[in-house]
Amino acid sequence: MKIIDIQELNQLNYIKESSLTFDLQYKKIGDEGASKIAYKISKCQNLNHLVLHLHDHNIGPTGAQNLGVGISKCASLQTLEIYLNGNEIGQEGASKLSEGVSSCQFLKTLKLSLNQNEITCSDQKQQGFLLSSCKNLENFQFDLLGIEIDIERAQRISQAISECQNLKILTLKSWSFSIKTEIISILGKGIGLSTNIENITIIFYNNNISDEGLTELSVQISKCIQIKYLTLEFCNNKIGVCGATMLGKSISILRNLAVLKIKLMHNKIQDKGAQQLSFGIKQCKNLQFILLEQYDNYVSQDAQYKIRQIFFKMNKLACIKLL
Repeated sequence: MKIIDIQELNQLNYIKESSLTFDLQYKKIGDEGASKIAYKISKCQNLNHLVLHLHDHNIGPTGAQNLGVGISKCASLQTLEIYLNGNEIGQEGASKLSEGVSSCQFLKTLKLSLNQNEITCSDQKQQGFLLSSCKNLENFQFDLLGIEIDIERAQRISQAISECQNLKILTLKSWSFSIKTEIISILGKGIGLSTNIENITIIFYNNNISDEGLTELSVQISKCIQIKYLTLEFCNNKIGVCGATMLGKSISILRNLAVLKIKLMHNKIQDKGAQQLSFGIKQCKNLQFILLEQYDNYVSQDAQYKIRQIFFKMNKLACIKLL
């Protein structure tokens, strides 16, 4: 893989490599620099692996649109990673970028990180994240930090997930937005239709997720019976006894589960919720690793002791971390 830094960019005329990484973090290249990168990669028709590290570059909608156009010319791309955190691409730029990405029909791995880019839902005609053509995706990672999610956007993301029947790995991250139960339900339905998924990571911090929301999501995850690796982090939400209980029941169905990581800090699951969650986990006989973090949840010392006893009786466990 060839790594291109800021010094090389201006001297770059012809690229013959099939794998490229543009590592131009914190150089403030702006729309002009992004457009120059777009032009360079558009000439790489044999490119199959592309990584763009473009954090904090003052890139706006024009730069994002041109990147989308450049990427769309790379018809052979199989792996694409785009890190555009801390720019100013806005909703229009995100939409145009996703249009370019969706032209890459042979993509197997897609990682998008668009944090802190003023991407709102104000323009209903520019919802973006159109990935309907990327049906060969096996690994989809989407960092939604700072991206507002309304019903229409959730439906598009959910549809993209459900249409990727080859999907094996899914990662969704979101912080500090109030995600309504209806939106959680919509995202969950897309996951529930992707029955070939083996590895799911969902990290939703500070999103006001309620028992009802976690229940909706848990039921859909339980439909993915091929799951071997499951990471769920719902710290600092509004999850109580009912949500933790339903999560446990849903996990108990996942009999192929080998690695489980759950973080529920700063909720209110209490003794009953913590124990019911543990009883559900206990049913996963093939589990080899458990990480369970649930402090600041009104769980007593006595309940914590009982939970440890439950897990210590699981014969196949190689590692247990309870915090």
